Amino acid sequence: MAAKKKDNLKYGEARERLEAILREIEGNEVDVDDLGKQVKEAARLIQLCRKKLEKTRLEVEKVVGEMNLEEAEESGASKVAEDQEEDETDPDVESTPF
Repeated sequence: MAAKKKDNLKYGEARERLEAILREIEGNEVDVDDLGKQVKEAARLIQLCRKKLEKTRLEVEKVVGEMNLEEAEESGASKVAEDQEEDETDPDVESTPF
């Protein structure tokens, strides 16, 4: 991990490191002198993961919103076309010039 800056970790890498820290702490493998460092690193990794999750959530919502908008526009355009066709073929609809 020394080759990468810690803030440039991918989500999966950060999660794996968090799991490793947790295993070390739960297994009593962490020296008391290092425990504070481990907890600080874990807190930073949790914050990093939360930011990445939030960023991804916003990106997904944006894409889904754009898809919904496109569908609504397509649906609206086809509804207008259907209404125009019905007006032209419906004998009960009077066509009055303005």
